[in-house]
Formats: sequence, structure tokens, C-alpha cells
Amino acid sequence: MKNEFIFIIFNYYFFNFIEYSVHQLAHSKKYGGFLYKEHYIHHKHFPPKQLMVKDSSQMESTDKSFSFIILCIYGLSYKVLETYYLYLFTINSIIYVTVIVQLHKHYHLINSPLDRYEWFKKRKELHHIHHRKKYNNYNLVFFTSDKIKKTYSIR
Repeated sequence: MKNEFIFIIFNYYFFNFIEYSVHQLAHSKKYGGFLYKEHYIHHKHFPPKQLMVKDSSQMESTDKSFSFIILCIYGLSYKVLETYYLYLFTINSIIYVTVIVQLHKHYHLINSPLDRYEWFKKRKELHHIHHRKKYNNYNLVFFTSDKIKKTYSIR
């Protein structure tokens, strides 16, 4: 049980760093390639003065590029992890990615049902700061890598 706990903690930091790095790369015109092209549309769709829409059908998806990266990580994981740890890794990563994708959608919704929660409002504001200052707050929910890399901003 101790090994599993350590592995789960490692997974959190691993995916938090991957999320940060991929998002940062998606902001690099020079190195971001297809990530940059798709993510640029998201920032263009949500400029600093218009960060929210009435429903999620008005949002451009940025899931394709990030899904490709995740599939590459799964392929590598399949090669290096024992079956038991591969299952743990897969379950943890699905939970992590689902949380960030769903919360990100709600960050851009007017009258999100999650707006009643303080923890959500704080994260929503941090993400909106990212849209105003695009080189800050790359993490979407858990800002661990932003704090380590000193790109975390509350204003």
C-alpha cells in the first residue's frame, strides 16, 4: 500500500508538470507547432475582455492536440510500467485530465453551477489572469508547477 501511495503522489506531480509544460509549449509560436495553432484559437476565442460565454457549445475545443500528447504518454507508460502500475497510472491520469478539462470549460461559462464555490471562483480568476497575462498560470486547477517555476500570478 505504501508503494501505491508514493506512486499516486508521483503521478500527481508528473501530470501537473506535463500539463504545465504542454500548456507552456502551446504558447510558443516557434516550438509549439500544432499545439500552438490549436491553442491560439482558444485564446483568440476568449480575449481578455470577453472571457466567458453562455454555454459550452460556443467554445472551441482544444482537446485534439492535448489528447495526442496523452496518447503518447500512455504508449510510453505501456512500455515501461508493470501492468498493476499501468492501471494505477491510467486511472489517475484519467481522473486528473477529466478534472482539468471539465473545470476549464466551466471557467469560461457565464453562470456556471460551480460559481457558488469559493475554491472554484479562485481558480476561475487565476485562469482568467492567464488569458490577460498569457505567460502566467499555465496550470488549470492545481498550480504546483506554476509555483515552482515562478509563473503563478494572483493579479
